[in-house]
Formats: sequence, structure tokens, C-alpha cells
Amino acid sequence: MNALARSSSRPPRRYKTLGISPEMNGAGDAGDSKVDFSNIWSTIQRGKWIILLVCLLVVGAVTAYTLTLPRIYESTAIVSVGASPAMQTAGVWPAGEGIELSKEIGLLQNSGRLSRLTVERLAAIADTSADQFTIFDPVEGEAPTTRDVIMRLRERIAFEGLQAEGMIRIQASSEIPAEATLIANTYAEEYRQFSQDLARSGVTAAREFLESQVAKRQASISEIEREWEAFALTNNVATDGEEGQRVAREFVELEGRRAGLQFQLEQEQRMKQVLERQLQELQPGLREAVLADQRAQGLRTQIQTLEEELSRLQLRAGQYYTNNPALRGNEARVPDLAEIKRLIDSYEQQKTDLTEELVALTERQGRVALDAGAIGTTAIGQIGTLQERIEERAMAIRELEGQILSLDRQIATFRGRIASLPQQTVQREQIQRRLEQAEAFHRDISAQLQETVVAEESELGYVSVVRAAAVPSLPVSPDLNQNIILGVLLGLGFGTGVAFLVQSTNSRLNAPEDLQSRGYNLLGVVPKMDPEIDSGFDGQETVTVKGRNLSTTLLPLLNPWSTVTENYRLMRANLQYPGAPDDEDTTPPQMIMVTSPEPGDGKTTTATNLAITFALSGKKTLLIDADLRQPKAHTLLDLAVTPGLADVLRGQYSMREVIQPFMKELSFMDNLSFMSAGETDVPPTEMLDASEMEAVCAEAREAYDVILVDTPPVLAASDPLLLAVRCDATLVVAHAGKTDRRALDRVEQMFDAVGVPLSSIVFNRFDNRLGHYEYGYGEGYYGYHPKLTSGRVEAA
Repeated sequence: MNALARSSSRPPRRYKTLGISPEMNGAGDAGDSKVDFSNIWSTIQRGKWIILLVCLLVVGAVTAYTLTLPRIYESTAIVSVGASPAMQTAGVWPAGEGIELSKEIGLLQNSGRLSRLTVERLAAIADTSADQFTIFDPVEGEAPTTRDVIMRLRERIAFEGLQAEGMIRIQASSEIPAEATLIANTYAEEYRQFSQDLARSGVTAAREFLESQVAKRQASISEIEREWEAFALTNNVATDGEEGQRVAREFVELEGRRAGLQFQLEQEQRMKQVLERQLQELQPGLREAVLADQRAQGLRTQIQTLEEELSRLQLRAGQYYTNNPALRGNEARVPDLAEIKRLIDSYEQQKTDLTEELVALTERQGRVALDAGAIGTTAIGQIGTLQERIEERAMAIRELEGQILSLDRQIATFRGRIASLPQQTVQREQIQRRLEQAEAFHRDISAQLQETVVAEESELGYVSVVRAAAVPSLPVSPDLNQNIILGVLLGLGFGTGVAFLVQSTNSRLNAPEDLQSRGYNLLGVVPKMDPEIDSGFDGQETVTVKGRNLSTTLLPLLNPWSTVTENYRLMRANLQYPGAPDDEDTTPPQMIMVTSPEPGDGKTTTATNLAITFALSGKKTLLIDADLRQPKAHTLLDLAVTPGLADVLRGQYSMREVIQPFMKELSFMDNLSFMSAGETDVPPTEMLDASEMEAVCAEAREAYDVILVDTPPVLAASDPLLLAVRCDATLVVAHAGKTDRRALDRVEQMFDAVGVPLSSIVFNRFDNRLGHYEYGYGEGYYGYHPKLTSGRVEAA
């Protein structure tokens, strides 16, 4: 007899093996670490309703939560950025230099002036509008300050540079669509106005300078004209020859050139003053911002260094934990590990302190930004650009001053020669040259002034609004569709986990592996019959054959080609050829008892179909219905319930008198006989334990090759324990998805108590759609399914 290999601590007992033992099927092989995907899929199939329910609950919760979130709308305005010709002409922007959008975005993000101007315009619009704007909502019951509104504004505005197009996208968000649109458009318009003011500042300074020069030249011309008139009235024009006239003319030309250079020098000095004023506007708070940036960078470097050191220490500690997991939490047992743990804790604390300091420093930088206008790396870049332009102006001024100094030296060389010339000649040339130069300067400056006035009037700045923001119709957050998809994925994952948890805590037997993993021998697996009954017999419970209303569960008789029939044939083979090839006792059992832990497990159907299967193989077979409490086998075969076994045990009939042949009119079924349960008015246990039952068994062994005995459930009556000692093999029918493994263990213990081993288990009503096809033929293997209907075989 083979042993039922048990995973418990009980010593194994030697039992006779019928069917597939755990050892034969590889169950319990600790060395097999392969993932059984079929088991995973079957678990998912069994828990599909749990997964579906959990998924629906999660999706419902996510959807409900999403619907409670405020809807956020976004509106976008696009502006184009580029230096205007007037700015380049005035020297505010270098000619040919492109716009760095990063600097402009930094200005938009950090400029306190621009933020305040935007807030002021929004406040003016809100005062005259009936719409409610959340940006001005009260703070703790009080009206928000300008600082509060600016902070809210910066939380709701975002900027994105489009470098290739030279544009900036200004995006505003709000719970109110109109407010998001208003914020985006107002910010874009204020930015455009800001650029216009900046561009006009240089052009205006140039216009004012040219106006002053025109007035100066006009006064100079008037004065020279009066001087010439007085000179002509009081003096006779005298000449000192052509040489004297040439010297006087050259002297006057040098003085004229010097006057022109002096004009250019004054213009450059004026533009330098404009640039210096712009620089002064950016400098407040710069020193604090630069120091804060440097401190923040230092903190980040220290944090990065600590993270690298922590990674190294944690790797060393991980080696100790890998070798001995018990050291986790008990590091003091190893001095080196204890020191590593101490360093890790110390570095973690330092990292936390530095991180908090960095956060506080970042918040201070934000507050300084509101007060200073524009700070940080953006302001540094702008200041650097202005300083470069100021230096260029300074170099031009130095160059002009050098040229004027050179002319002064040349003029000085003429002083002696001019002194020898008649005074009238020199005065005449000076007056004529001065008048000519004054008139020329007046014409040039007037032309420049006219151009500057036109440029100033037409100057729109270096920013233009390309596309104004439109009122959005759909929210961008929360994204209901996206959240539902995420909810479905989360629900499927969580539901699958719950299904596996339920299956792991479920004590019911769901798959054949559940039996073999617990050490039971598996005789065979009987698939659910419902699909075949529905397709072959329209779901009817009975079918008429040769005048008998046979149960449609008798598929070995009604449909020899079905999957169920093939699995019964497999069990018949396991019963006819028991044991391993090297087993000394290979005698097949003659009398086989069929029982189950509880009612409704399908023991009667199993016993009847096994009897039919043996009879079809040519074995002279007897089916005894020993369930004297609730007999059912006679209803499956449409035979009489009495007289039967109970009548024989009472001595009213002999065994031969109560045996009923089954379907003698069918030549292939003349080997099957049936003994019904009969009727009794005394406890069945007393009758089955009497010597008369032993005589019935002995007589049956002499007359038949195979005897199938159907008995009551073990946990419902003690009858099977009495009959088991008279049989050669004990088969227990387990209902897939219904039989509790603890009930099956209890059955085994009860048989152990009377010294009778369980020969094997029949796993009944298993849903083979769960992926376990190794226990029988898959559905649809055969294309030809004969059926027995009304006494004749017909092709389906």
C-alpha cells in the first residue's frame, strides 16, 4: 500500500494509491520554483466577481472624489518678443542682438512692479464688474492685501518660452473661466505696456536732448547773425592775401569739427545717464538675492554630498542585513554595523536640517522678490547687459574726449599764426564758419528731432500680443476620463490582490492542485456537466431512451464522446491499473465504495457513471445503492426503489430476487445490474453492521467483476465507516468550490480511526474553463459526438 503524503506533522501511513499521487504529479516539490501561470489565471477566474466588485467600488470612489474637486480652467495668451528699431537706434537694445526668452520669462516671474501693475488693473476691473473673482477673496474674513493678491496671482500664472518662434505663452488658471481669461489678457497687456515704456524711455531721452540742441543752435545762429551784422557795419573787410585766408579758414574748420565732436559727446553722455538710471532701478535687493542664491547652491551641494555618503553607508549596512536579516533593529550586536547605523542616523538628521533651511531660504527669496521687483539670476543677467552697454557708452565718450583733446592741440598750434593775421580777417572767417556750422547743425538736428518724434509716437515696444486669451469652455483639471482610467487600473490591481487574499484564506477546494498539495491521491477530475447538458439536451433533467426517463447526467451512456465520459474512462483506467509499476500489490479493487463529505457533492452520479463505464468495457458490474436514508440512484436509472438492499437485509428477499438488470434491450449495456436501496423502518446503521450485509458482499464478489457501492455522506451518517471495512477501495467525491478542506481532513481522520485508508479523491464538477486541461481532454477535441436518443445512436 502506498502512503498519503501529508504536509502536516503526522507520520505518514502506508495506503493503497489509486490514480495520481502527489509524488507522481510532482506536488510538493520544493525545488520547483517556476511560476504556474495557469494557477494564477484560475485564481483570477474564480475571483472575477470579487475583482469586478472591487474595481467598481474603486472607480466609483475615484469618480465621486473627482467630482468633489474644484474644476480648474486654463486660458492662454501669446505674446511676441523682439527689439524694436527705435530701441536699437536709441541704444536701449544693441543692434542685431536677439531676445533671450529666459531673461524675459524671469522678468515676468519675478518683477514685483509688473505684478503690482497687473493687480491694480485687475482690481479696477473687479470694482466695475458684477462678476466674482476668487483672486480677491477675503483672507480670514478680511480683505486681502496687495501682497496676498500678488502671491495668489503668481500661483495661477505660468510662462513658457517658444524660442524658435520668439514668443512667450502666458497661461492663467482659475475656477472661474472668465477670471482665467482676464488674468492672462491683463498680464499680457501690462507686459506689452511695460515694454513700450521701456522702449520709449530711450527715445524720449533722445528727443528731449535733440530739442534742447535745436533751441541751442537756433540761439547760436541768431547771435552769430547779430555779430556778423555788427562786424559788417563797423569794419571794412581787409585781407592778408590768400595764405592768410587759408590759415584762418583751417583754424575755423578745426573749431567747427571740435564743436561737432562736442555735440556727439553730449549725446553719448545723455544716453549713458539713461542706462545708468535703468541700472539703478534693478539694483535694490540685488546683493541679498545674490547671497541667497549662493547660500542655496551651497546647501544643495551639502545635501548632495550627504546623499552620496548615505548611499555608501546604506550599501555597507545592506550587506550585513543580507547575510543576517535578524540584525535589522539589533545593530548593537555587531560593533561595525552599530557605527554605520549611528553615522546613517546622524547624516539623515543633518540632511533634514539642511533641507528645512533650504526651504526657509527659498521662501525668503520669494518675499524679497515681491519687494525688490526682479531679483536672482534673471536680474543679474539684466544688470550685466546694462553694465555692458554703459561700458560701451563710456568707451565712446572716452574716444570722443580723446578726439576733442587732439583737436585742441591742433588748434593751439594755430594760435601763433592767427595772431599775425589781421584781426578783421580772422573775425570774418570765424563768423562765416560759425554761421555755416550753426546752420548745418540746425538742419541735421532738426531732421534727427523730426525722426525721433515720429519714432516715439509710433513706438509700441518690443512686445506685441499675438493671440489674446479666450474664455475656456472645458476644465483642464480634474481630468475625469483620465482619473476613471486610473481608477480602473487601480481597481483591477487592488481587486486582484483582494481576490488572491480571499483565495489564500478560503478553505474550500477550488482546483485539483489544492488536493494534491495536501497529500491526497487524485483519481480523476470530472468537469461540470451543465454545458454539455445545455448544448446536447437543451438543459433538460431527463431524456427518454427505450421508454425510460434517464437522467441527462449519465453522459457515459448518452454521449460516449463527451469530455465528461473521457474523464470517467480515465478514472476507470486508474482503478483497473492501480499502484506503481514496482508495487508488489497491483490487484485492482473489486468492491469500491463511493462516498462524500457532505450531501450534494455528486457521489451518486459518480458511482452510477463509474458503473456504466465499467459495464461498457465488458466488466460484469453491479451498482448497489447502500444509501438507505436518501436513495437516489434508482431515479437516475428510472428503476424501482423496492425491493432492494434493505429488504434483503431483513430476510424478506434474496439478493438475486432484488437485482434489476439495466437496459437489457441494449446489447452493450447487458453487463450492468442494479440493487436499489429498498425501504426500511429501522436505523440503517444497525442493518449495515449485521452479518447479513457481509453475506451480501460475499455473494456479490462471487457473481460480479466490479461492485460499486453508493453510501451516505460521511459527515452525515456513520454508515460509510461500517461499509468501508468490507470494500477494497474507498473513493471520496469532493465538490469543486464547495467542499471544505477541513471537512475532507475530518473525513480522513474518521476513516483512520476505523483503520481504513482513503484510496483516492474524485474532484467533481470542476470548471475546466479555468485553464486546467491536464486532468482530461479539452472541450471540442472531437468533432463527432454521437448521442443515444429514443433507443438509437444519432450523430449530433
